[in-house]
Amino acid sequence: MKKLGLILLLFLILCSCKKSLKDKIIAKFDEKCKGDSVCIIDLKELTDFKWDKFYLIELGVDPDKILGFHYPYWEDIATRIIFTSGNRVAYHEDEYPDFDTKPQGGVFFNIYPNDAKYWAFNFNNAIFTVKKTVVDRFIYYELTPINEDKKEEMYVQ
Repeated sequence: MKKLGLILLLFLILCSCKKSLKDKIIAKFDEKCKGDSVCIIDLKELTDFKWDKFYLIELGVDPDKILGFHYPYWEDIATRIIFTSGNRVAYHEDEYPDFDTKPQGGVFFNIYPNDAKYWAFNFNNAIFTVKKTVVDRFIYYELTPINEDKKEEMYVQ
């Protein structure tokens, strides 16, 4: 019985250690940028799964219409980070807004046009300039796409 409990505890610890994409962005920035406030990060460097498209989807937008297939993780209104491989979800993160509190640090995508409902990047153009700023003790990481020449591939509404 003790062995079963130990195995269950180990499994729970390992499952809880999975880092989010935003956690990986922060770790990669700290590793790669070595004290600089701006550097470039390619999302290919952060993923350990096969993908061909990366989507950022705004609040209230139905992912099924954008992806072209059913998004099985729909729970509520959220901003979504979705990686796809063919017609399946390879990885996803949903972030639920808290309109009552001001964000205290974190990772944010700075993508234009701001009125777009979603943005799509392919495997070769998901490259971002990451700018780290500190405001009132809180650390913010702002990601901006660097592939300005491929805007028509990235910005989709």
